[in-house]
Amino acid sequence: MQEEFVEKRSDVIKNFLTLYHSLISGNNKTDVLKLYSRGEWFAVEKIGNRLFFGPSRFVGYKNNSIEIHKNNKNKDGRQTNKILSKRLLYSKIEDNEFLINQFQKFISPFMQKEIEKTKFFVPNNIDLSDLNANSACYFISPTHCPKFKKKAWNSFLNNEIMAIGWKDEDYSNSTAEEIKNSYPEKSPAIQAFKNIKDIKYGDIICTTNNNHGLWGIGVALSSYRYKKNIHFAGEDEQNNRCFYSHYVDVAWLSYDATKNEYIKSSDLKITEPETIWPPLETLFKSQTIPGCILNYLFKENIENVNDMNDLKKYIELLENKQQIILQGAPGTGKTYTAKNIAKQLIFGEVSSDKNEQASNLQSHEQFKLIQFHSAYTYEDFVRGIEVKTENGQPQYITRDKLFIEMAKKASADPEKKYILIIDEINRANLPAVLGELIYALEYRGEQVESMYAVNDDNRLTIPPNLYIIGTMNTADRSVGQIDYAIRRRFAFIDILPTSLQANFKKDLFIDISELFIKSYEEYEKNKILNPSIYLSDEFRVEDVWLGQSYFIINGKDEKDITQTRLQYEIIPILKEYIKDGIFKDVDGVKTKIKEIETKYSNQP
Repeated sequence: MQEEFVEKRSDVIKNFLTLYHSLISGNNKTDVLKLYSRGEWFAVEKIGNRLFFGPSRFVGYKNNSIEIHKNNKNKDGRQTNKILSKRLLYSKIEDNEFLINQFQKFISPFMQKEIEKTKFFVPNNIDLSDLNANSACYFISPTHCPKFKKKAWNSFLNNEIMAIGWKDEDYSNSTAEEIKNSYPEKSPAIQAFKNIKDIKYGDIICTTNNNHGLWGIGVALSSYRYKKNIHFAGEDEQNNRCFYSHYVDVAWLSYDATKNEYIKSSDLKITEPETIWPPLETLFKSQTIPGCILNYLFKENIENVNDMNDLKKYIELLENKQQIILQGAPGTGKTYTAKNIAKQLIFGEVSSDKNEQASNLQSHEQFKLIQFHSAYTYEDFVRGIEVKTENGQPQYITRDKLFIEMAKKASADPEKKYILIIDEINRANLPAVLGELIYALEYRGEQVESMYAVNDDNRLTIPPNLYIIGTMNTADRSVGQIDYAIRRRFAFIDILPTSLQANFKKDLFIDISELFIKSYEEYEKNKILNPSIYLSDEFRVEDVWLGQSYFIINGKDEKDITQTRLQYEIIPILKEYIKDGIFKDVDGVKTKIKEIETKYSNQP
């Protein structure tokens, strides 16, 4: 049977996801990697903040799959190249360093071999800078007409668009401010048109069914467009037929094609959809793309999507307060969470490739991570004097240090967010290290005077776009506590242990957890922390409950390291807890530890 060639870009993008889902699931992975290793021409498309690449000889056939492709005796990359160029308005680009680097970044988690002779098809009328722009996520209701949501969604789906209504005027050449003047003050149309005019290629589009779920998830292929009555929205309460004319082209990628039903909130692994999108709003813009949407769209391994909901709350608090401290017991992932916050704020998403995340953050000018210790001083962190020898004579030079250098960068670049993570923030003498910055943290944008002057200027300012995330180990009573004046400048967030899905010894985690909480099963159901009979009344569960990183059981060589974790990490810290008075029933805890040790030493 002769396979059909793709007819539009949405056909190509769906084939991208077919390939990507195979790569991350492992199904037909070898066959997919052969396609990439043998390919010469690759189509490029942007979905959210990710670039996807697909071999022309695969993505050029409509509704392709690995099995169909293997059985296609007529497949010919030369033919698909012509189709992509002529029918779909893709442009050929060769020897482009940016695209080559992005392609290697895309394929490197799955294959280490460098692929040479890579040439690309990029959508016409798309500048390469568009491929590198931050993407947002938009949530749209398909209609204002009661009882017509499913029909209106089908209009979106069949026309491959999203659309809004109001006045039947072409706003293609109008600014959001000009459109605003066409509507009464406080009209919901004003915000809706501002949002639709902001939409750009690569943004994620979600069609909502109030707070029940989503009809579909897609990617924007255009910015604002106008066509009279392009979308049938249904009939209003007076039985008037309603049409919308303001639209954006969308490739709808995830939806229930079999039952023509919506994607339920529970399928998205979220319990409170209203925290992700306003259920009744016409068109809502989220500056960041929620993790639950990305996980569902890309079918990636979900450890805990509610962690992404927590992340959204942390980011909202950070943007409001501008400095937060993540506090908790050892192993709860405080630094990991802080990096995820930074990734979301800087790149608009949290990558599933943690090595990539670490590399991107480490080299990014908007990000710094430092660790405080007892010898850390104001002169190390803010501003200090350095001695330089010239011709045998000491020269004393005042220099800005890490914090002020970053503050100056942020001041010069106010449209971007700069993130400073201070690991183990309470290990330093904070009042001495921060000095006059204690005032400046609360009064952003106001000048304070340093004891040191650089170029005869001792004024310092913390800009509003410099965000500070501290981490603090609450189980360690040997380090300094944070005084009230500094505590008032920060918002404190408890980071609790959480069960993981992959490479995780959950039964051991539960056994150890019940030294701290009464019943883990009860905690999983209602999230209420009831202390165990062993825990001292002087300690909060949140401060001492051992975190999930102690129970990750696969080492670098993929061998089970449960015994190593238990003998050399978990039991030693529990014994330290006994010495520090964290447990009150010492004999009971020792017996429990012995039982756990015996139970897991007998396991293979």
